[in-house]
Amino acid sequence: MKLKGRVPDLVTAMMRLDLTKEYDLEVTEHKKGRSLDANSYYWKLVGEFARWARKSTAYIHNDMLRYGPRVEGAEIWLPDTPEAEFRAMEARTYHLSPTDVCEEIGGVMKRKWELKKPSHMMTTEEFSRVIDGLIETIQGCGAPIETMTPAELAAVRGYHGKA
Repeated sequence: MKLKGRVPDLVTAMMRLDLTKEYDLEVTEHKKGRSLDANSYYWKLVGEFARWARKSTAYIHNDMLRYGPRVEGAEIWLPDTPEAEFRAMEARTYHLSPTDVCEEIGGVMKRKWELKKPSHMMTTEEFSRVIDGLIETIQGCGAPIETMTPAELAAVRGYHGKA
């Protein structure tokens, strides 16, 4: 069982526990997850880049997760073909990222893919690296997509408005 909440709510919940049993309790301060603004900004850029690149948002999202952390020890070997890559990148239930490692397995050339941490489970710092990678990718491709955040755009407008 996991309890979350403010102290009065936690005390109330604990008072409902069976008093004849022994429990282990660990108290940690709640860490705020990444902001909805960062999430919204990321998905806006993913959508615009997907339209420009003529790929699905799932494909672009999975591709950008290469900038995020991998799940330790979780890997899969897939045939080193464009069809296998397409299927892996279009997946919506798991996130795979290709590595440079290829081996012949059972007479078929296969590529090692790593399982990536889902974005909703990333820390603010981890997700920030994914956003930075997305921006770098967009700018590197020469895509005509504005990558400044709304706050950065407002600051620029304010600066130009005073001139």
